[in-house]
Amino acid sequence: EDGSLYKVARPGLSAGSGLLEDYAFASWGLLELFETSQELRFLKAARELVDYMLVEFEDTDAGGFFLSSASGEQLIVRPKESTDGAIPSGNSMATLALLRLGRLTGEVKYETAAAESLEGLSGSITRAPGSHTQFLMGLDFALGPTKEVVVTGDPADPKTQDALRRIHRPFVPSKVVILRPSSGYEALAKVVPYVELQGVVGEGPTLYLCQDFACQAPTGDVQSVVEALEGV
Repeated sequence: EDGSLYKVARPGLSAGSGLLEDYAFASWGLLELFETSQELRFLKAARELVDYMLVEFEDTDAGGFFLSSASGEQLIVRPKESTDGAIPSGNSMATLALLRLGRLTGEVKYETAAAESLEGLSGSITRAPGSHTQFLMGLDFALGPTKEVVVTGDPADPKTQDALRRIHRPFVPSKVVILRPSSGYEALAKVVPYVELQGVVGEGPTLYLCQDFACQAPTGDVQSVVEALEGV
């Protein structure tokens, strides 16, 4: 009810307070679900988890995130893990989730927190870059350029769905994709305000290719957008 996660959760049973990695990976997974399905509920859920993570885990003095929450069990020392092992560290995934959420919503606070995390842990990354490979992906995302692609059209139109599939295909780690319905987009615009004016131009779906929120002229030529992404 308070927005926190547990290590174990079953009907009528929950145990073990969630750690940083639980919030970071869950947030990332929700962002993946949003871009795959374009269901707004996943983006909202990711934002709620990230907001909770910032309050409970962020080291506001030195940057980065503690392993345990501020309201959890009080430890003599709150550890802060940054090394990527068999799975990425909670700090790596938290930083990436913040960067991606910032690009999707346009909210500066998320990218500011990510920048502070990268700066705060830069010493460890510099000393052992091979042990911070996921963190380096976050650094690459932060340095940019990033690509924001908005596809505006009727979600039920096969042409719109085809455009989405083709836009998703190029492997561009610093790319985010948003489907902006041609009508009934008001709920999305409350979370992603910059899509409000990105309407349909002409017939069929319209694509807006943006770099760091500076957008090119809208186009209906999906192939040209795909080629631009492949050339990154």
